[in-house]
Amino acid sequence: MSKRTLTNHKTSTHISIPPGYRAMVLVAVVAMLALAGCGTANNAATKAVISSPLANADFLSNAPIQIQGQADGAGIVRVDIIIDATVLTAVAAADTNNGVASLPVSVPYKTQTIGTHFVQLKVYGAGEKLLAVSDPTIFVIKLAPEAPTTVPQPPTATPAPTPVPAPTSAPVVVTDTATTSATLTTTTTVTTVDASNVAPSLTITNEFANVRSGPGTTYDLIGKLNLNETAPVRGKNAASDGVWWQIAFDKGPNGVGWVRGDLVSANAAAQGIAPAAAPPSPTAQPTQPPAPEQPTALPPTAVLTTVAVLTPTPSGPLCDASVKDWRGQNPSYPFCAGKDPTWADPNSEYTVYDNGRDVPLSISWRIYGENVKSMWIHFDQDNTGMCGFNKATQKTINQQVSPEGTFAFNALDFVYGGTMRVWWQVVLTDGRVVTWGEKKLCIR
Repeated sequence: MSKRTLTNHKTSTHISIPPGYRAMVLVAVVAMLALAGCGTANNAATKAVISSPLANADFLSNAPIQIQGQADGAGIVRVDIIIDATVLTAVAAADTNNGVASLPVSVPYKTQTIGTHFVQLKVYGAGEKLLAVSDPTIFVIKLAPEAPTTVPQPPTATPAPTPVPAPTSAPVVVTDTATTSATLTTTTTVTTVDASNVAPSLTITNEFANVRSGPGTTYDLIGKLNLNETAPVRGKNAASDGVWWQIAFDKGPNGVGWVRGDLVSANAAAQGIAPAAAPPSPTAQPTQPPAPEQPTALPPTAVLTTVAVLTPTPSGPLCDASVKDWRGQNPSYPFCAGKDPTWADPNSEYTVYDNGRDVPLSISWRIYGENVKSMWIHFDQDNTGMCGFNKATQKTINQQVSPEGTFAFNALDFVYGGTMRVWWQVVLTDGRVVTWGEKKLCIR
């Protein structure tokens, strides 16, 4: 039998272990270290935070915005920057196989779209796995003020020189062969430029301004001018009715038209212009013509001529509380809806399409009224289960459209499918932004 020895020292202890047991001890130690390592793993949940822009910050149109934030966690492969439910760009990790624990984001952004917007970060791991979504940060884009219009000023007249007092002595006499006397005289000519030479004009400050045949919304609509367009001013109406400017307009009666004063900026020369006479207010034609007089016998050579009575063409659909399309019972919707959002196929909203099918689809609508400035259509992710299932979509839509129109697309546009909410954003002339209408699109 082999002898085992135990040696004690003041500073250490040595134990002799038979060779057959050494492998077992080594395995046990490795297992303990592995367990200890698992206990220190980073199990923290992935999160994303936006540091810029600040919530509810205001920016002028065309001003650069720096979008900044950071995603922290484990296995982060990519961060998508979302503006109004549309992917602006993506920031990828250096290691796209294993991902990283922290990925900062800093990208520039600039927009001309006036109104309220939001930015959001979406964090993805390997295999397009969605790891985290930041809270949305709302910011507002306001119209940048126009550079002040410089009104040409008349040149400053050169002051006349101070008259030199006449000498008290006798006038200067120039003597040649004959004796002649002459008095020295200085004449100064001053030219003054009349300020009336500056032509009265105005500039459109709204996205557009309707041009009408008279100073009021009851007059015929004869055209429009767009932002920053100018027009010569011919006159204005009575201030008690609200300022309307009469402008030179080729398509108008007698070559003039009228625009609302709150949609334009008039130069100094226009401020003192004389009032212009307004045309007669439009009146409705009688629904029935007056009863004809008793016919009289026509001479044999007479020719009977029929005269058509023309009804004035309205300047556009009337939109106020008197029409059935009026939605202003809710103060958020001061406009008319002639057609709520409608699928071309009545069953489309309730149909679930299989991914990869070639299915042409379209949806149409119509709103109108002078309070409508612009309109946008949105397709974005919906996880409420209204389709009967939830599926992430890799494509979203945020596109400006006309207040009346049809949006055509194909189920193939969404190559990975998805459950989506379809809705509209209406920008009003007073600066408010409201949502209108909602449909669903289900692609399995």
